[in-house]
This record gives sequence, structure tokens and C-alpha cells, in this order.
Amino acid sequence: MILATVATKDVPNLRLTCKTLAKIGFDYLIPEAELLFTRKSFDRLHEISQHPVLSPRVTSLFYCLDSLSQHFDKREYTRGVAKSLSMRSYDSGLDDWVGPPPSRGASDRQHRMYTRNVARGADPDSRYSKRELTRGWEAYKQLYAEQDLLRNASYGTEEIVAMVARLPNLKNITISNFNEAFKTNHYFEKTYKPTLLRTSGDDGFPENSGEPQLFSVIRALHQARTTLETFEADMVSWHILEAAGEIFEMIGIVLGSLKELKLCFYTSQSYEWHHPDDNDDSIEEDAECAQALGRGRHHDLLRSMPYLQVVDISIQSPLILFDFVSIFGEVYWPHLRDISINLLMGTDDVLLRFLKRHAATLQCLKLFNFNLTKGLWCDVFRQMRALLNLKNFDTRGILTTESCPGDVWDMTKFRTDGGDQPISVRDELISYMLRRGSEPSKFRYAGNFYH
Repeated sequence: MILATVATKDVPNLRLTCKTLAKIGFDYLIPEAELLFTRKSFDRLHEISQHPVLSPRVTSLFYCLDSLSQHFDKREYTRGVAKSLSMRSYDSGLDDWVGPPPSRGASDRQHRMYTRNVARGADPDSRYSKRELTRGWEAYKQLYAEQDLLRNASYGTEEIVAMVARLPNLKNITISNFNEAFKTNHYFEKTYKPTLLRTSGDDGFPENSGEPQLFSVIRALHQARTTLETFEADMVSWHILEAAGEIFEMIGIVLGSLKELKLCFYTSQSYEWHHPDDNDDSIEEDAECAQALGRGRHHDLLRSMPYLQVVDISIQSPLILFDFVSIFGEVYWPHLRDISINLLMGTDDVLLRFLKRHAATLQCLKLFNFNLTKGLWCDVFRQMRALLNLKNFDTRGILTTESCPGDVWDMTKFRTDGGDQPISVRDELISYMLRRGSEPSKFRYAGNFYH
């Protein structure tokens, strides 16, 4: 029981304390195997899969698809480092170098120094010495060459097939094409830090689609006849929905036993959130994705997963919200208890009809960034509360109504009610939906939404 609460990375040290813990701790040594798109990582997983005692202990595989961009010379590489540093400033990645932002009472001089240091922090020549940039360039060339060899070898498909076949108790797969998922992962950091670059195209969003690597995993799982329980794919291209017949059929077979499914697709325009000037080349991408979803081919795929209990499907796009029906159709999962509805639009009756189909089992609902094309949110929330008996409810972002511009539920803003304690619209709504509180005060103004 003690070892079950210990982080995996700390188990080896704990096993050194005595023979008893050394013996017990072996079972907890590698419950989750990590795979990066590098030669060293492939070799490491190969050794684990060959080990007669370790291989049966692996129940989860975390595969990070990130790969480095191509830089033809050192000057181009240095520009990539500059872009990488600039992107890190968005997520406070420079705090360890420039320090935290000045406090409210700081002097003008402290504010000027912080601004200057942030500017210098995004300048490779100021942040790194010539020797560090040279070492980073050499580390980059070596790692990129390794990844290029893997790409030329069908993205390591044959190796993955052989390794998965020797992991008999594999139940959970996570595939990530976005390095934010590995921000605190020491294995990922140790591998990529010497290059001085972010991956994902060095600018925060995937450069590669993730299709070849994902398909290689699907083929491996199909050949090994693996019975999966959870499958998560983060920031992979929507073109996977247009996969050839053979691989699409394999996906249905491999995922047919799932209890938990999490899929986050992206269009090429997801990249344009931070790069609006590059928007012209991919202006039709969202329309093509919408047409593919409209054909409903993936609905049969979703119906082939009758045991699903947890579902989270979203498509990242900065320009449009995709239609609820195009994603979920009229699918029914008899065991569904947890659903996340994010970045979608649809009519009130379609949304309520889906929830009514699953009312008997649904316990947790997450509703993020949804645009009602018909109806009012206050009416929808009242009917949802009457239909469902939720144990957990969460809502974030902004809920809008297409036919009524005044019906906007901004879950990021606060109001003050009868004192100094801020009470958010979100907290009121959550309390109401869980039958712990009365109707949110915003309901009282529903009649004014049309004015």
C-alpha cells in the first residue's frame, strides 16, 4: 500500500533501503513505460519488452510524438532558439532566468529592469554563450539525425509492433503530439534540453501530423490482439478520420474494448492562434475538416465502442466551433458516466436529447466553450438539472447563444454579492447544477437577453 502512493521515479531509491522493500518495490518499478521519438528511447523500450520480469509489469505506454524542426545551418538554428525562447515566455518559462514579475508596489526602475531582462531572455546571444549555442547546435544535429533515421524506417513501425507484442498486460495508451504534456517530465526534459529548443516545430504546436506514429501503434496493438481499457491521443491531425479502409477498420477493432476515450484533434489553423500572419495557406482546412465530419464516417467507429464510460472528444481550431451532431451524431453508450463537451456548437434540443439518452448513467458533465445555435442557456440549464442527477459538474470558457447576443455566460469573470467576497457565475451555476444552491442570479435577467 505504501509503494502504491510513491512516485515511480522514487521507487528505485526506496528499494535500496532494505531487502523487503527491494522485493516488494519491483512490482511498482515500471507500471508506465515512456517512449519518445528518439533512437535511445526506442532502445530503452526494447530492453524493457525483452526483460522477462519487467515486461509483464508494464500496463501503460506514454508515447510522445514530438520531433524537431529541420534547421539547415547554425544561423537558422539560432533563429529557432530565439523563437523557442519567445514562446517559453508565454508560459512563464523565463521566470527562472529573469525572476518573477515586479510586485504592485515596485519602483519604476524595477519594472524597467524586468522588461529589459525579458527582452534579453528571448535573445539567444544574451541568454547563452557562444560555447553553449555551439553545443546546442551539435546536440540538435545528432538528435535530428536520429529522428530522421526513424522517419525513414516507417517511423519505427516494425520495432513498435515487436515491442508491444512482448507487453502482455498493456491496457492503457497515451499518445501526445504536444510537448506541454511533458513539461514536468524529467525523461523528456533530459532528452531535449541539450538542443536548447522546444519541440512541436519549436513553436508550441505540432509540426508533424502524428498520423504515421499513431498508425504504427494501432497496427502493433492489432497484431498483438491487445485488449485496451483507455486510449488518449492529444493534438493529432484530424486527417486521421480519413484513414484508408484497412487502418480505419483496425482502429475500430483495437478500440472496441475501451472504457475511456480521449481525443483532441487539431486543424492546421490551430497553429495560427499565435501566428495570424501565416493564415493564408490553411484557410480552407477547417472547412475540409467540417465536411469530413459531416460525412459521419467516424460515427460507426464510436458505435463500435459500447463499453465506454469516459468520453472527451474535441477539435482545436481558432476560427470555428464544430457542430455537436457532426462529432457525436446519435451515438448511445449504455455505460457512459463522464462526458466532456468542448469547443462545439449546436441547438438546445440536440444537446438535451444527447444528455437524456445517457441520463440513467451520467454522473459527471464538463461543458466548455459551447455556442447554442437555438435556445437560451437558462432554459437549457433548468432542463439539464431536471434530467440529470450529477455528482460532478464543471464549466469553463465562454458559453454563447447565436440567436441572442446578450445570453453570454463568461466563466472567467466575477461579481460581488452582498460584501467583499467575490462570487463567480461559474460557482453559482455549479452549485445549482449539483442541487446545492438556488438558481443563479443571471437567470433573473433572461428576459432582457433579447433587448
